[in-house]
Amino acid sequence: MSSTASVNFPVPADGVKHKYGNSNAYSASFTLSPNTRLILTGVARLSEQLVQKFDYSDSRIKMQGTLGVEADWTSTFEKSYHTNYGAGTINLYGMLMSDAQARQGQFSLETAVSLSAPITPIPSVPEPSSYAMLLAGTCLVGALARRRRQAVARQAA
Repeated sequence: MSSTASVNFPVPADGVKHKYGNSNAYSASFTLSPNTRLILTGVARLSEQLVQKFDYSDSRIKMQGTLGVEADWTSTFEKSYHTNYGAGTINLYGMLMSDAQARQGQFSLETAVSLSAPITPIPSVPEPSSYAMLLAGTCLVGALARRRRQAVARQAA
């Protein structure tokens, strides 16, 4: 059984804080014979390959098992690993042991990853087209002022 969670999003530049996440969970039910020990192992590889700077990054993996849901008898374990801004490989181990009766059990494996993009300010530097519009408007206002001055000079003469 394997579980993978991944997120691949660019940091947007729209001035709004964004959050991205993904998670997966798998589970299996089983029956454990009387007086039996079940050892579960897992290798977790967490890696965060951040291409851009994110405000927050989080990766988690959790393995848990439960045997016997009766009120008078249970055997459980839960192992988890968590990392921020980095990578890691960890071995997860868990053990369930039945008593003199056959017991129903459940095993689950969960992975999750989340990213939070920072609020990026909208650039205040004008685009080249803005400069072109400003120049065109200035030229138009100058041309109108020159025509008006020439018209006043003709009327005076």
